[in-house]
Amino acid sequence: MFPFQSTRLVAAVAELGSLGHSTRMDICHTLDTLVDRWCERRALRPLQLLFRAYPGPLLHTDQKFELLDAMKDVKGLCRAELPEDELRMLIEAVQSLEDSLHGRVA
Repeated sequence: MFPFQSTRLVAAVAELGSLGHSTRMDICHTLDTLVDRWCERRALRPLQLLFRAYPGPLLHTDQKFELLDAMKDVKGLCRAELPEDELRMLIEAVQSLEDSLHGRVA
């Protein structure tokens, strides 16, 4: 009876894990879209703040936290320069990356 319960538990955890990956937004795609828009209209301040951490390797947790800090700086320091849709995209990307990192750290 115990092995059966263990197998069901592993299957349930695997299902939850795959659900999290499929619903998590693609942060790199969102950032690429924002960078393209900022380049088109020559919005240098958000580009300057973001480029200190992106694009680049995001292999280690500390690199992801650096990206999170850069994204938060753009959100806080460039709020007046960003149209509503870009600000919303950035906020969603920040929240998604925070959720991902806090899930790993905890």
